[in-house]
Amino acid sequence: MADGPITEDQLLQSVVCTTTEEFYADRARDAIGRMLRDYLETNRLTPIELLHGPRHQLALANAGTTLTQAVQKAASAQVRGSSRPVTERIKEFYVLSDAIRAETKATLEKTPAPVIDPSAFPALVTGLTDRRDFQTFAALSLHLDTVKTWSEKITMTLALAAPGIDETSLDYLDRLLAELLRSPAATNDLLGPVRRLEERIQQFIGLVRDGAGDLKRAGRATSISGTSSSVERLTVLMATRAMQACRDVFRGHIHRELASFTALAGQAPDVEFGALVRLRRALADGSEMIGGDTTRELIERRMNRAVSPETLAILVDPKIGLHSRIDRTLALIEDTIGENPRTTLIQHLEYLFEDRGLEREMFPTQGDGLKRLRAVGQILRRVRLSNLPKGKRERLGEKLTKIMAEELRKHDVFRLVEAIEDPTQRALELLDLMAYPALTTRLAQAEARKRAMGYMRRPEFLTDLLAGSIDDGEKARRLIDLRRRLADAGISD
Repeated sequence: MADGPITEDQLLQSVVCTTTEEFYADRARDAIGRMLRDYLETNRLTPIELLHGPRHQLALANAGTTLTQAVQKAASAQVRGSSRPVTERIKEFYVLSDAIRAETKATLEKTPAPVIDPSAFPALVTGLTDRRDFQTFAALSLHLDTVKTWSEKITMTLALAAPGIDETSLDYLDRLLAELLRSPAATNDLLGPVRRLEERIQQFIGLVRDGAGDLKRAGRATSISGTSSSVERLTVLMATRAMQACRDVFRGHIHRELASFTALAGQAPDVEFGALVRLRRALADGSEMIGGDTTRELIERRMNRAVSPETLAILVDPKIGLHSRIDRTLALIEDTIGENPRTTLIQHLEYLFEDRGLEREMFPTQGDGLKRLRAVGQILRRVRLSNLPKGKRERLGEKLTKIMAEELRKHDVFRLVEAIEDPTQRALELLDLMAYPALTTRLAQAEARKRAMGYMRRPEFLTDLLAGSIDDGEKARRLIDLRRRLADAGISD
């Protein structure tokens, strides 16, 4: 399940149960949950409760055509592509269904499900030696039998997970919670209302990643109402224990929400694109994504809708200056995944670079020579560091380098730098300019290096650089930025 969802047919074909015991396996219960989704949702039941409750089994058998339709659908999927008659598999299903009801009733009449003391659940599990799985889940089902809402069932189950609970006991709770939380209604009850779908997905990401810390950092804790104590219990468990079944369920919810056509944050393409970028970053897990290739494909599908020739005029305002349009398009390309939307944006970028006024409009209309050089230097740096195809990156970089070289010929760069009042800023300005090969001849490059090093050797350089920092984090960021500038200028620190 962690690798992404599979279709109902794929799931059913992978769990062709021929004995009653096989229906109790995790994957088989997942199939039961899908086949009887509407019935279980209406009655606030999980497959675990159904398989361990004679009363629930009898109610299903007497629920009109519900069982019949589920059996027919499952049987059809399981014999598809084979020579086996579907009627034969249907008959086998009914024999097995009757046997499950009979065995469950007989087992619990002989050995009634133990009553759970909420303060001693692990002791109960440890004390069960005969058919531990069945007896534990039967006890949990009995424990929940008197409550009728998802939120109450979740709260009662979480209450059994005392601090320090052993892995065996927690595993039973994890699997039951996963079935409870598979219901979208149950997760909505637990997490409370949100204004936008993006917020709900961010909650799921936080829970999958490592629980409470990420949920709070994402700024979602304040949006949870009513059941916050249950959320806190769950997020602590997710942050400190494996809880693999629950993580798989939340991954599934991420896939379900991304696959929907509900807007993430708003109908406007630029608003949706922004939400997609935030989610893609939150979903990043090293070089992969939480939820694997399925997540990536669903993000790409939404990108296809947000970025297209029809939405370009909204994503890149045609009324802003050419420099700003190029900068905006490069930023969009950097944040976009998917062949079609990237192709759309790259073609638009090439179109902008063919503008006849490129050399003139690449610079701001006002400002001194340094400001003009910074403007084109910013775009040149962005092109060089971009994820554009290598050939296009080099071609556009050469065009910008020529534009910059022409502008440099019009100015005495050192005179412009010396006009800056703050020596620390002079050093940073020279470092930035040295990053561009078009700056000057090799002789002038050496002069720029000499002057920059002179400014940086001043005793007050670091003090001035870090002045005004609000905390150690900002100081660290400024030092990292200095190191980057030194590297770009070809100066080792």
